[in-house]
Amino acid sequence: MRLLRPAVPLVVCLTWALGRAQAPAPDTDARVREAVSGLYIHGMTQEIADHEVGNAGVPALVRMLADPDTERRDNVVAFLAYLGGAESSAALLHLLESPPSLATPEDERAILLIPHALGRIAGRGDPGALATLMAMTAHRAEGGAVASAVSRTRIPRALGDGVVEEAVAGLAYAGAPAARERLAAIAEGRIVPAVARPILQTRAKSALRMMDELGHGGSRAASESSPAATPDGPSSAAPPAPAVVTPAYVPDPSTVSTHHGLTFLNHVSVTSPMTTARLDSVLQESTKRAATGDYDGDVPCCLVVTRSGAGGSFGSAADGLATIDDSGELTAVLNTGGGRVKVVNAINFCGSAGTNIIGCAWTPGNGMALVRVSSLGSEAVLWLHEYGHNNGLNHEPTDSRVVMYGSDNGLNNGIRPGDCAAFHAPPGQTGAVRSSIGACTDDGDAIADPIDNCPALANQDQLDSNGNGIGDVCENCTDTDGDSICDAGDNCPTVSNANQADADADGVGNACDNCPNVKNANQADFDGDGFGDACETGALRADVDLSGRVDGFDLARLGLAFGKAAGNPLYDKACDLDRNGVVDGSDLALLSPQFGKKSF
Repeated sequence: MRLLRPAVPLVVCLTWALGRAQAPAPDTDARVREAVSGLYIHGMTQEIADHEVGNAGVPALVRMLADPDTERRDNVVAFLAYLGGAESSAALLHLLESPPSLATPEDERAILLIPHALGRIAGRGDPGALATLMAMTAHRAEGGAVASAVSRTRIPRALGDGVVEEAVAGLAYAGAPAARERLAAIAEGRIVPAVARPILQTRAKSALRMMDELGHGGSRAASESSPAATPDGPSSAAPPAPAVVTPAYVPDPSTVSTHHGLTFLNHVSVTSPMTTARLDSVLQESTKRAATGDYDGDVPCCLVVTRSGAGGSFGSAADGLATIDDSGELTAVLNTGGGRVKVVNAINFCGSAGTNIIGCAWTPGNGMALVRVSSLGSEAVLWLHEYGHNNGLNHEPTDSRVVMYGSDNGLNNGIRPGDCAAFHAPPGQTGAVRSSIGACTDDGDAIADPIDNCPALANQDQLDSNGNGIGDVCENCTDTDGDSICDAGDNCPTVSNANQADADADGVGNACDNCPNVKNANQADFDGDGFGDACETGALRADVDLSGRVDGFDLARLGLAFGKAAGNPLYDKACDLDRNGVVDGSDLALLSPQFGKKSF
């Protein structure tokens, strides 16, 4: 979903799901577990919850809350936010008091999402959910159940502080008069839910505004726009995955490979921060997906995305920005300087209210907010998808194989020609830190040069038997200059140039091109001075008698018969650059090896 602001870029909110069709399954638990395992990049909505699980799956969700083997507990909580009732409230509170695991970012995010889910359940009329939120936000309660869990070291203090903030935010969805009165009391300072947490007053004010926008909170109000209903959002069911076939080669529209560097910051309260080692692996996987053609029409894009800098931190422990719940927090995070990507604990607002949103970005612009994901492939898709939005790319509406589709189904490898072109030439608002890193050549396979282990010869299989980074097909070849590129495909076969840079795109590499900035594939150099004729100008290229030969090497002009005495009408047009009275074609001074371009 996009949010238009005057004189600023659009915001893209990731709010749609992997459209798994609900084919009849003999085991409801198995069907629900499959739905829970998906990466809903765009967050949870009522439509997704109904389509993927439905009310019949609630008992299975409740059982999965406490199952130590549940890998995506954050999704379980998100589903219950839209489907749960009284039977879910007690289970959510128990999870908060005694979480079975906090080993992954998803487990930690599940704890942060519990107040959000309780607020939505309270909005559907469950008094137990409302009572839990009221107890958590009572005067000096320190979160109630949260304080107990922290004291027993069931959850760390930083995570507990985040839950208290989310309990205040969750009251906005309850919609009950008691919830409104509690928010007003906190906003005015009459109630202080946690000592030394002044940010809760600000949170309460924002929650009151959100309550007004939602109408009555809990169930999704008409005024709360559904990201799934936006014109560029995906359909409710993803098309089936295509059969695996050898892809037809569709070349990158650019002749130059492009490198992008991404800077990043972790909020100081992020419980599972992004590390440099992890990000290097994530972006290496992002590059691999972009640079490989996996099906007909998927461009092997000559794009490399890497980490820029060692990362850093932003915000403070008391600013409440580790979780994004409203437009003010979103804007504050996206506009924070020092790094393009801001890593936070959870996102529940991106242009409109949502649940467990995974990423949000300006489109186009310079700012992305992301959460952590355990799966390397999913996190790679997430970072490339959001950076695509910064580069001005919209959602792919139907093809689930494309990176810019709104969910990760394990097959999001596709880059369309227009998307690839946008990465090569992004809008100015993107503020991309990019550079050219050599040629983007076409060797006939669907592997782009930046990751191709044999960019000169087609080798779709990328076989590298000895693991030295050079494809087998390239090792079984003549490589005169030793730059790991076969002579047959080397644009400078006798001069080492592994990057194959070719500025004028004439097929002759810069390292051996006698005129590297002007296209001259024939490398003509009539005067033998090392400067190609295409680069030399004026009299040094004179051909006075129009013989087709540069005068200095024109034997006809060097003959004794040439001259005024012989009645040659071209004599008066002959050149005498050094003004010594001797026509240049017969001037031994000019024919000396020392004579050349530098003489002028």
